[in-house]
Amino acid sequence: MTNRDIGKVLLHLKNFYYEKGMKNISVSIKGIRKDKIAEANRNIIVPQLISSKESEIFIGQFLKNIQEDLDELEEKEWVQQIINHPNEVMELEETIDKELLYLCLIRLQNGKYKEFLGKLLEDICNETNKEEYPEYEIKKELEKWKRKCDSYEKELWNVSNIAKQRKEKLKELELKNNILKEKNTKLEQEKIQLKNQLEIFEKQINYFQQFMKENRTKDVAEEKQKKRVVVIGNETGLLNNKKKEWITLSVQDYINKEKSEREEFDMVLVYKKDLSISVLRKIKLLSQNKARVLESKQEIMQYITDMEEKL
Repeated sequence: MTNRDIGKVLLHLKNFYYEKGMKNISVSIKGIRKDKIAEANRNIIVPQLISSKESEIFIGQFLKNIQEDLDELEEKEWVQQIINHPNEVMELEETIDKELLYLCLIRLQNGKYKEFLGKLLEDICNETNKEEYPEYEIKKELEKWKRKCDSYEKELWNVSNIAKQRKEKLKELELKNNILKEKNTKLEQEKIQLKNQLEIFEKQINYFQQFMKENRTKDVAEEKQKKRVVVIGNETGLLNNKKKEWITLSVQDYINKEKSEREEFDMVLVYKKDLSISVLRKIKLLSQNKARVLESKQEIMQYITDMEEKL
């Protein structure tokens, strides 16, 4: 199996898979823009891609683009039989997409398919009912280029018309430029005034920021003296909470919190009712073994009361 063989298969591949495989190909070819490669005649573009220095990259990108289709084909039972026992396959059904099967097998990169792939390639190239480039595709290609020619003619007319208007526009722009110069002088003066005002505002902002920082430091110091407690359970309305030092959360809400948010809790109390062992283990793991499992609401309230009395 050579890259040239793969190129032959791509020339016979159905349009749907070929167009899908050529999307967003990053390999470049001299004389053709990257965004135009997918639209170019495959009989011209594929041989150039296959013979280029970046052929391996091109093949890899093409297979990746149709990976979903190749995975779906590989899951079929008859394909699995070919994959596992390629030498036992005597004849393929007519309905089999031989080109797609070939690409599916080369992706596996297994030497045992060499003989099978050779026969498969021969069948693909010898099929007489396939034209290398069907007539309807030629017509389609001609229509596409005709539309482009019409588009270029319109663009040429627009450019010519614009060129005629440029001289008048230049005079108009010169006049506007003189007006803008006068405005610019005035704006420079206003800029100096605004800069002076900005310096005054910055001094005021710095003063208020320093004032807020000092007060915030006091609040943080007071907050650090309090222990934060979270009570976890599946029961709605777990406890009546009127204090900011502890909160109640459902199991899922606690699990969904960011790690940094969970680390803010000094204590994690877990109401065991209706919680599985796996859930309890997960809570202990997420809480870094700070979780304490309690059997009843009364135990939780007593635990919190004892903790507050110690503080």
